[in-house]
Amino acid sequence: MGHDNTPPSGAWRDSLPFAVWRTEKAVSRVVDQNLSGLPVSTTQLGCCVTIAENGPTSAAEIARHFRVSPQSIVAAFAKLEEGGWVRRLPHPSHRRIVLFDLTASGIELVAEGRRGMGAASVQVASGLDPDEQVMLATLLQKVVVASGGADLPGSAWPVDAPHGDS
Repeated sequence: MGHDNTPPSGAWRDSLPFAVWRTEKAVSRVVDQNLSGLPVSTTQLGCCVTIAENGPTSAAEIARHFRVSPQSIVAAFAKLEEGGWVRRLPHPSHRRIVLFDLTASGIELVAEGRRGMGAASVQVASGLDPDEQVMLATLLQKVVVASGGADLPGSAWPVDAPHGDS
């Protein structure tokens, strides 16, 4: 008879992966609600936010930043370019590398996205005091790294909190 790796009754719901999974689903719903008015996906918005933070960037650099395939980022950029939110620029020293930069519409898109993410942040963090928010963010980043994700400096999603909230 083989070993039964089934956790004891109740352990599934008490496990850290299950708690993180439930949290991810709940937070995703809040983020989706707050970004639902935008004409782009969360991935596409993330690409634009990265360009806003770092300046003109190649698709390969953004793929490395988010640890996704270059093909998925190229597809995201195709839609962003088609929508008029990004434009292609030649690399100053490497002819084969194409950089993407935000257009005026892209800059406004990022501003709208930051406002939406700010509202989502306020809603998600409403049950936590400021110290708990910092602690939770730190602990979640440790979980990301332990799971093979990138140890990103600072926030990958800078947000603008609604006025009156901090």
